[in-house]
Amino acid sequence: MSMKRLALLLLLVAAAMGAVRNATEQAIHERAWYWQRRLGLDAWTIRIDVVRARDVSGEAVTVWWDPQSGARVATLKVLDPADYQHMTASQVGRAVERNIVHVMLHLVLHQAAKQVTEADKETVIRQLTQALVP
Repeated sequence: MSMKRLALLLLLVAAAMGAVRNATEQAIHERAWYWQRRLGLDAWTIRIDVVRARDVSGEAVTVWWDPQSGARVATLKVLDPADYQHMTASQVGRAVERNIVHVMLHLVLHQAAKQVTEADKETVIRQLTQALVP
C-alpha cells in the first residue's frame, strides 16, 4: 500500500470516527461491521468474539489466509464491556471501539506489508489507533 493511499485511508477513517454509544454485544458487532467496511476489509470474513478478561489467552486476532484460494478469515477477540471498571458508558464505548480498530489495523497491515516485522507492525498500529480513537 502506497504512503499516499495510506494517508488517504487515515483521513477517511478520521473523518468517520464516532464512539460506540451503547457498548452492548450488538453495538460491538455493528461497530466492527462499520470498521470492516471503512478499512476496506470487505474480502475478509471477520468473526467477533466478545470475551471476558478472565478468559483472555493468546492473541487478540487469529488470522487464516490461504494465498492460493484468496480466502481470508479472521477471528477478533474484543473485551466484554463488563470488564471495563470505573468508566462511564461513553468511555467504555470508546475503549471498545479502540480495541476493534486496533485489531482490524492488524489485518490492514497484514495485507499491505508482509515483509515488515511484527514489532514494526505493532508500533504503527498503536500509533494509528491512538490517532484515530484518542
